[in-house]
Amino acid sequence: MVQVRKSKVGIRASRLLLVLLFGLLLTIIYVVMTQYENLPPSSSTLLKNLEVEDDAEPREGINNIGALSAPSVRCSTSKGDFEIELFPEKSPNGCRQFLKMVQAGFFDQAIAFFRVNKVAIQFGADQLNRSDDPFQPVRKPWTADPNPYYAGSDPESAKVRLLHPWTRGTIAMIGGTQMVITRVSGGHPMGTLPHDSPLGRIVGDGMETVFDRLHDGYGNAIDTKGHGPDQRRIFEQGMDYIRKEFPKTDYISHCEVL
Repeated sequence: MVQVRKSKVGIRASRLLLVLLFGLLLTIIYVVMTQYENLPPSSSTLLKNLEVEDDAEPREGINNIGALSAPSVRCSTSKGDFEIELFPEKSPNGCRQFLKMVQAGFFDQAIAFFRVNKVAIQFGADQLNRSDDPFQPVRKPWTADPNPYYAGSDPESAKVRLLHPWTRGTIAMIGGTQMVITRVSGGHPMGTLPHDSPLGRIVGDGMETVFDRLHDGYGNAIDTKGHGPDQRRIFEQGMDYIRKEFPKTDYISHCEVL
C-alpha cells in the first residue's frame, strides 16, 4: 500500500511539473513574440508594412481599415486640393496614424483649420462627446516618433538640430488626431524637440494655392487670447460651432490614399 501511494504521489508530481514547464514555455514564447512585434521596421520595408489595425466592430460610415502601402495622400479643402508626400522612414508611427485617419473617413466630416497664423496651421480637432463615436479607433493612444535629428540636449547637438528645421510645407502629427503644417522655413522652434518628427511634406503648388489662401481674419483662441475658433469648443460641439460663429473658416472635406 505504501509503495502504491508513493507511486501515485510521484505521478501527480510529474504531471504538476509538466504543467509548470508547459506554462513556462508559453510565457517565454509570448515574451519573445512581443519583443519581435515591437521592433521598428527597416526603412526598406516601411512602405509595405504601413498596416493599420482596427479591432473594433465595423460601423456605418467608416471604411474597413486594411493594409496601406501608397506613399502619397491627396486631400480636398474649401480652397482646393493638395497632395502630401509621406516620410515613413522618419515618422513610421505618425504615418500609420495619419493613414488610419484617412481610411477611416475622419476628414470626411469636415475638419476645420482652426489655427492659422504666419508660422503654422493647426487642424485635426473634432467633436469628442458623442454617444456613439464612429472614430473611436483613431483616438487610441499611439507612440510619437523620435526626432530623427535629435541627438541630445547639449549645445553641439542643438547646433545639429538647427540644421534640420521643419521647412515650409512640413506636416506632422502633434498628438491624437491633431496635425500641424509649417508655413515658413526657419525662424521657429518646430523641428528641434525630442519628438518633432515630420510625417511628410506638401508637394506641388499646394502651399500657394491652398494654405496661403486660408482665411485667418478671425484669429484663434491659442494665439489671440480667446478670440477666434477654439479647439475646446470644437471638442464639445464639432463643426456646428464653427459654421455658426466662424463661417469663413476653411476646412478639409476629404482625403484619399494615392
